[in-house]
Amino acid sequence: MTISDKIVNSKKEGVKKTTPEIIVLIEKKMLFFQDVIQKTILHVQKNKMLDIIGLNDVNNCIHNLHDLCSKIKKINDINIL
Repeated sequence: MTISDKIVNSKKEGVKKTTPEIIVLIEKKMLFFQDVIQKTILHVQKNKMLDIIGLNDVNNCIHNLHDLCSKIKKINDINIL
């Protein structure tokens, strides 16, 4: 049974408590997305230094990435159990 099957089954059965496997999966996904955001910021800054993208695009991109990172941190602060 996959993690997604467990989520669907727990919803069908009315179980409100998440399993440890689901919590681990969520934590791994959050770390993955935070890593992607950080690498994207570095790549955008490098492209700006190479004059591939403009300053306005860099500012918009970094602003949006910081917003996403903040949302991930808020999700992380929510008590899953």
